[in-house]
Amino acid sequence: ENAVIPFVADNACVPILVEWNKNISARLPIFPGLKTGMMESNGPQNYAMWPQLVSDYPLSEAHWLMPTSGTFQLNQSYYHHSGGIFIDPLPYISSFR
Repeated sequence: ENAVIPFVADNACVPILVEWNKNISARLPIFPGLKTGMMESNGPQNYAMWPQLVSDYPLSEAHWLMPTSGTFQLNQSYYHHSGGIFIDPLPYISSFR
């Protein structure tokens, strides 16, 4: 009826996976009744070392990694970099060598 496109993914995942999910969510139509899309993420509540995980992210200083007043602020830089998901996550890569 409202043409909602559902997207369901694990909301308690590490930052790189949050960004993958955010990339998909950011490209879906806005949620009916809101002026934006909607995504739940609770990684900080589930990972004691969340600050370390964020600091290991390829674009760890990017403002879009942390919500502001409950909202991820995505701008042209976010879309230009695809949230950093295509940049090699060096701390993770070195774990497999």
